[in-house]
Amino acid sequence: MFELETEADAVLRVIADVEDRTRDWTPALNEAALYMEAQTKENFAKQQDPDGNPWQPLAQSTLIQKRKRKAPSAILRDTSSLVSGITARPASATQSSVETTANRTAGLWHQRGTKRMPQRRYMGFAQRHIDAIEQILKRHVDG
Repeated sequence: MFELETEADAVLRVIADVEDRTRDWTPALNEAALYMEAQTKENFAKQQDPDGNPWQPLAQSTLIQKRKRKAPSAILRDTSSLVSGITARPASATQSSVETTANRTAGLWHQRGTKRMPQRRYMGFAQRHIDAIEQILKRHVDG
């Protein structure tokens, strides 16, 4: 009888510990948001979409304009304001979600493309991101 109570107490302690860790998802959500912020910025460095596909090259006319302005030849990097505006908004005690956002309206044009501008997605989830975030959440629950 005494041994059974000890085992039951141990199980209850484990359950209580897991419950405590899953009650506050803030640390796990913040880690996931920072991961996505870093991955999105890496897309700019590699000039690729979230799936790893290269962005469409710049038109020759755009390259000529960039040279005249002495702007960087990298795609989506005239001023670097788009990439520097990508930030993770942390979760709080009252907020159970996070966002990784770009602060520029022009970013939407690049993300979706227009009639005159090819789509160059820089934000989004690929399976590798989903897998990494799943590991972050599991690590949080497992302790």
